[in-house]
Amino acid sequence: MKKGAIYIDNTTASAIVARELYDVAKSKGCGSLDAPVSGGQAGAENGQFTVMVGGDADTFETAKPVIHSYAKIVGLMGPAGAGQLTKMVNQVCIAGVVQGLAESIHFGRRAVWMSRE
Repeated sequence: MKKGAIYIDNTTASAIVARELYDVAKSKGCGSLDAPVSGGQAGAENGQFTVMVGGDADTFETAKPVIHSYAKIVGLMGPAGAGQLTKMVNQVCIAGVVQGLAESIHFGRRAVWMSRE
């Protein structure tokens, strides 16, 4: 990368990796943003991603118009790694909802079956 360039990492990885990438970019005179996306295939096809960004505020402001070209919602969550941590929180919430739905369906089926005895 040329000095002054900004690396935007849209993968879902660890906050540790995001911080390592940030440190390497910084040492080369570049910017780095960890910017995992949420929205799945439909979000990708329709430019409707939500992007949770970690990094420096000035780097974020420079890159924000580019990120908005493929995302509906873009937010700076904090320093390097914060985008990844926010994505992890999002995933835990989704998993909790799915688990709750599965438990509810199981309960409902058992309740109907038990009421017939």
